[in-house]
Amino acid sequence: MPVILYEKSTHVPIDHPLPDYTQIASAREAPVVTDWRGMDAATFAREHAHTPVVLAGLGRDSRAFSTWDAAYFTSRWKGPVKVGTKKRLGERLHPCEIEMGIREFVSLLEGPEPVYAHEWYFFRQHPEALRDLVDGYPAFLLDDWMELIPRGWAFATGTRNNLYWGSDGTSTACHYDTLNAVTWNTTLRGTKRWLLFSCRGVPRHMHQAEVFAAFRKHGLFERGFVTPATFERYHRERPPELPPVEVVWADVPAGSTIYVPWKWAHQVHNQGECLAFSRYYISADNYEACCEFIEAEAGPIAARVFRALVGSETRRRLLGSAPVRRVLESHAVARAFQVAMRLAGVGVTRSHFLVPDAKRPGVE
Repeated sequence: MPVILYEKSTHVPIDHPLPDYTQIASAREAPVVTDWRGMDAATFAREHAHTPVVLAGLGRDSRAFSTWDAAYFTSRWKGPVKVGTKKRLGERLHPCEIEMGIREFVSLLEGPEPVYAHEWYFFRQHPEALRDLVDGYPAFLLDDWMELIPRGWAFATGTRNNLYWGSDGTSTACHYDTLNAVTWNTTLRGTKRWLLFSCRGVPRHMHQAEVFAAFRKHGLFERGFVTPATFERYHRERPPELPPVEVVWADVPAGSTIYVPWKWAHQVHNQGECLAFSRYYISADNYEACCEFIEAEAGPIAARVFRALVGSETRRRLLGSAPVRRVLESHAVARAFQVAMRLAGVGVTRSHFLVPDAKRPGVE
């Protein structure tokens, strides 16, 4: 996504007040899980892995919750941040994106205009800071097969974990995450209101971009957002080839986490100044869906390479071995992998299908 000003931003839309999703008759509030501390991976997968759930209190005991403040970030971040805001052109305010320094961004958080540092790759500079958050998190949220791919090859940790920091009233338009990634998001400050809907019932031959185009054509979105009014219109007028939409909403306060299964589209509104952390990953539940996505986006060679790397338990165990990783993460081996990818016609290993947190908006 370019850093110059442009009008069609996924973030910081114009005139979208905090929605009331209880007005959608079929919408249900996401279940709240309080016993996640004693839960194993099999239980979570069986009971919760296929629908959004809020894990109450997950994040409140982390070092990040108590130490990540303005002083923490301004003392550590070097360089600009990409910020969604509004730009007045003539009589109208337009969503746009600009770059600014971290101190300037912090100074604007309580100002009159909305600012949103979204998809902020803080961990590229500070990978060690991840432990401030994930230490103590349950193992079923940390089983990340992409973590096994050697550094320098693909799936850089710095682009699979990022921060969202926005002023009151900012928001992210309806979208799905690439790679059919599973996502979890911990709110560290403020409250985030989520609306999520499942795309699992769509015909298998339809790519998600086609699904969103059909949703847009039949009125599900208003300037990038699902609203109670647009949902009711879609419910009345949808053609038979498109499925009913299963809708879930949740308010996630500071110190709690929401789990978003793969293929659940979502939009988010910030209540108060909000700081949140997101992780995007691949594990057993969405591995096949990820392979299908990679093949559709980058071709069969790329999908075969991904399967060859993490497609068996034996290879995953081998990639997790410290001696093997030291060899594979050497500059020479990583460089050889990148060259082999380009020779095979997969010239997008860093900028396209290996960046799961790139948003695909519901409205272009």
